[in-house]
Amino acid sequence: MAHVVLLSATPADDQTPDHLAPLHDMQKRAACDRRGVHRLTSSPEEADVILFVESYGAGWHFERVRRHPFTRRYRKKCFLFCSNPYVIPFLPGIYTARDQKWSSRRTISGFHLGAAENEFATFIPPVADLPYLYSFVGSMENATVRAVLFRIPPRSSRASCSAR
Repeated sequence: MAHVVLLSATPADDQTPDHLAPLHDMQKRAACDRRGVHRLTSSPEEADVILFVESYGAGWHFERVRRHPFTRRYRKKCFLFCSNPYVIPFLPGIYTARDQKWSSRRTISGFHLGAAENEFATFIPPVADLPYLYSFVGSMENATVRAVLFRIPPRSSRASCSAR
């Protein structure tokens, strides 16, 4: 089991909801951990991983992460989760839109934490006889995985698909 500190380098005088939203989202997801493999802690000494969860990146904001006392004292434990699409990874971590030229063993591509609200979509909890295996919004030309999914034959005559 790993002990994890989740934090943001956002200073106390700038803690607007926008700046702290990714940290709060990550804390919510950690509270829903079904496997119970990791445990949150506030102690950097006890922690195996110190994860900075940031939405803003580059420039002055990453400078705050770099100069943070935890980064200075526990560098090998420090990782960064950043959902900004334009970053140069300076700490090992998870980056949602890491440019291939900055690829290394120290970084992995990740995911966005927040779910965009859509007033035209209604959530329906899954049931045993769902008519669709998957769905996506977007073009098949710019994401090869979508083209592969589209070529999967329907499971039954009830299943349908359409391309726009």
